[in-house]
Amino acid sequence: MSTEERFLILADLLLGAAYADDRLEGSEEDAVRGLLEEVVGGALPIDLEARVANFDPQHFDVKKSVAAFKVDPAV
Repeated sequence: MSTEERFLILADLLLGAAYADDRLEGSEEDAVRGLLEEVVGGALPIDLEARVANFDPQHFDVKKSVAAFKVDPAV
């Protein structure tokens, strides 16, 4: 899995957590963007920004997202 794919899945996980109460407050979206900017080291690339802007919690599958990292070696 590429680094870019990992960032997209991380965005899904963070947004899924932000939507845990079935709504997304503006400050929560700002917090997610801020965390992602820290991880990528600056402004969000277009595809990552689009992922945040177009996130649909109805189609989010936390088990599928987490499973993408199961093959990673333990650190």
